[in-house]
Amino acid sequence: GTIGRTSRTGASDWTKGDLTEVEIECDALYETHHWIRKNRGGRGLWDDRRSFMQDLLNRMVLVVRRGGMTAERSSRTVHECAALLGLEIAEALPEKVVLVTNMRKAARTEHMIEAFEEFGAIEEAAVAPNGPGFGVVRFHSAKSVLRTLEGFRT
Repeated sequence: GTIGRTSRTGASDWTKGDLTEVEIECDALYETHHWIRKNRGGRGLWDDRRSFMQDLLNRMVLVVRRGGMTAERSSRTVHECAALLGLEIAEALPEKVVLVTNMRKAARTEHMIEAFEEFGAIEEAAVAPNGPGFGVVRFHSAKSVLRTLEGFRT
């Protein structure tokens, strides 16, 4: 089950109340990214992806029930994770998020904000509490994401 310290997949317990909403979102995206890398790019069996997603969804419901995250925020996080897994989603999400991987393990949210603020106004950012070197930056505008991608390609 997911009520204890970790879920059956060994994932983080987001219900303890010591994480912000954006940290929970970032951690969920990290776990999804990690699962994809561990499972041959996420091209594994449909049942494996479905099982991972069901576990994530159950944990999100529990977090919402315990007041750790709004239902809207949880829904957006679940959709983001489903999109990473290549699962069909009912509605496209605005492309205002950049996932940052391979950062130094000592990187902090403030470091990410400093590194990315030149590309546009940042709505929020976080480093995954349980995923060293993984973070998420949410911009106010999708144009900022494009500037970020161009800036890091050169």
